[in-house]
Amino acid sequence: MTWDPRLFAAIRAQPHPLVFVTVSGAHLYGFPSPDSDFDLRGVHVLPPEDVAGLRTPRETIEVARDDDGLELDLVSHDVAKFARLLLRRNGYVLEQLLSPLVLHTTPAHAELVALAPRCVTKHHAHHYVGFAHTQWRLFAKERPPRVKPLLYVYRVLLTGIHLMRSGEVEANLVRLLDTYPLDGVHDLVARKLAGPERGTLTPEEVAAHEPVFQGLLARLHEAAAASHLPDAPTAAPALHDLVVRLRLAGLGDGGRRASRSPAPDLPRVELLPAVPGAAALWHRWRHQADARRFMPFAASTLADLEARVARCGSDPLDRTKAEYRWWVRVGDEVVGTVAVPQAWWSMETAEIAYHLDEAWTGRGVGTAAVAALVDLLFTRGGLRRLTATVSVDNTRSMRLLERLGFTREGTMREAYRIEGRLVDQHLYGLLRHEWAAPTTEG
Repeated sequence: MTWDPRLFAAIRAQPHPLVFVTVSGAHLYGFPSPDSDFDLRGVHVLPPEDVAGLRTPRETIEVARDDDGLELDLVSHDVAKFARLLLRRNGYVLEQLLSPLVLHTTPAHAELVALAPRCVTKHHAHHYVGFAHTQWRLFAKERPPRVKPLLYVYRVLLTGIHLMRSGEVEANLVRLLDTYPLDGVHDLVARKLAGPERGTLTPEEVAAHEPVFQGLLARLHEAAAASHLPDAPTAAPALHDLVVRLRLAGLGDGGRRASRSPAPDLPRVELLPAVPGAAALWHRWRHQADARRFMPFAASTLADLEARVARCGSDPLDRTKAEYRWWVRVGDEVVGTVAVPQAWWSMETAEIAYHLDEAWTGRGVGTAAVAALVDLLFTRGGLRRLTATVSVDNTRSMRLLERLGFTREGTMREAYRIEGRLVDQHLYGLLRHEWAAPTTEG
């Protein structure tokens, strides 16, 4: 997903240094409709003078705006308040902190993420039970009843059950349904994704869902009773130290100024699911001079490539494919391709690849396309780590990865044979908490 630049404009307008900003709400839960607003949640650091005197500080900042049809709601807590919430049985702040949909991050964010498991207790079940009852009451009062509140009920209950059983925070309902299948709920998600016109339920449908709700409540109570999670959090001393350090020193080297600088504004590109009809372009690009010099292509006919594209996937939630591929479009022209040649879903890692028509190099298009792919894989794909390999003499490709925050992790000697030469390859890696998507030109 390429995020709307107006989201980053709202983040830049915040008055205090930000530790992180993530996306919550329907986008995080896996069922945003075309008109869904954006729920942004973050943490900021108040200056010492705001908290050391007699005045009661304003610890929470709330911003709601409608920017020419894009509705967003940004709520940010001071780091001390957020730390106190983490030490209570508040699953909502854990979900915000651990959201894979990251718009702004810092090393301090990574420290909070590392401390999150030490904040989880079996008593978080009470949060999810109470939240589920509240959502069900809201759903039952609606006339006509809508799909969205019912999906919130199921999301809350399955997140709570999964947390009690595994100790892991998973807020995406679509992924939860893979582990805890419920008849008819995938259909509800599809109805919600289609838009508000299909978002209501009949009285018969409501009656059919009530026993499912009661059954999941019972399962959540059972999971809490059997949970091996601790009775109390253990992260309080480390959180205290982090808050003091951030308050006294500012974010400094541990925060905003040390966060990875996003790339300059990039041209707008679109990633299209790869279909065989455009394979002829890919076949032509593979025979261009730079491609032959830097890329370890096996000899392939156009028919070979068309068959290969036909086998590729394009949705990271469909984890059944051996390869995933997209065409890169600028305006009306397909100018390149990005791909996932290999993914190790259980390890939450994948290798990426990219290839641009030589006529379009040097314009920022390749950087924008790879940024869009990275964002898609870290957000919708839920991956933790991405890698890429680059021939040691391909300086343009190395600069592209480094602009996006990839770290050179090593060199694989004589890794490939290209045009009869044995070529060393640099290995680059990027972790999800290091990623802050660059903006694109409007």
